[in-house]
Amino acid sequence: MEGKEPKKEQKRHQQKHSGPKAERKKSRKQLGTPAGDDERKRNPKAFAVQSAVRMAKTFHRAQDLKAKKHHIPLVDRTPLEPPPIVVVVVGPPKVGKSTLIRCLIKNFTRQKLGDICGPVTIVSGKKRRLTFVECSNDINTMIDLAKVADLVS
Repeated sequence: MEGKEPKKEQKRHQQKHSGPKAERKKSRKQLGTPAGDDERKRNPKAFAVQSAVRMAKTFHRAQDLKAKKHHIPLVDRTPLEPPPIVVVVVGPPKVGKSTLIRCLIKNFTRQKLGDICGPVTIVSGKKRRLTFVECSNDINTMIDLAKVADLVS
């Protein structure tokens, strides 16, 4: 480690000046053909289509990707929370419609409900709500509520 010795220069590769290999290289240079063309001429099977099915698949995939770039993606407008399930309780007077709704609400919420005026919506799960509606004994009201109801009891 006293002094650094200078690096020895390695001898460069000597090109062939004679022989069959040198003759071939000279003829190639004179013709001026690129290396890719020559390989295709020498071994055409290596550059031929191996599988028509695979080539068709790759072509179709490329076309699909090109077409996808032209389409404008649609904005997803679905609400984050789905609408509540509408449960309609139908029947003649004094059969227990209000009692049934009170019992269902008490079952889901553990709270008592005194009077039922209009629809009552409760949360029954993380992403599920239920709306209870009491229907009077009137045919027009029944028809209207049947249009929006998910469940009729």
